[in-house]
Amino acid sequence: MSVQHLMSWERDTTEYVNENNWVITQPTGVTVVSCSCGFTRTVANQDMQSTINDHQSEARNEMQS
Repeated sequence: MSVQHLMSWERDTTEYVNENNWVITQPTGVTVVSCSCGFTRTVANQDMQSTINDHQSEARNEMQS
């Protein structure tokens, strides 16, 4: 039986209330990458796609062996 590797990602943000009582949401510069198999990594935004590609490649290699 093979495991499906369904990838998802979410950009991390932080929130704070400014001096005018507005809630401000700002990106932190990192993305949480997850897979349905349980794999989870927090990576810099620019590394998101390579992390997904690397995990999918490892999953394919695992299935072939």
